[in-house]
Amino acid sequence: MGLSPYEAGLLIAKVEGFAFRLPDLDATFETWKSLVSTYRVSGKNAHDTRLVACMLLHNVTHILTFNAQDFERFPHISVIVP
Repeated sequence: MGLSPYEAGLLIAKVEGFAFRLPDLDATFETWKSLVSTYRVSGKNAHDTRLVACMLLHNVTHILTFNAQDFERFPHISVIVP
């Protein structure tokens, strides 16, 4: 989004004021591994797949992202583009 590190820090602080983070579960790795295998994910898309693994474990059904194409392969979730 073209923010400086300082501006990004301010924005993150704002988000932390109203959002919560879900805990990282031990099952995340196994779920991620299964998704990578099932959907033949490679390269940097493996990072997005980890997000999907976390979402599935926490029953999160929607993701807000500018990169909808990175999540199209996963029928488990709905993508929202701002």
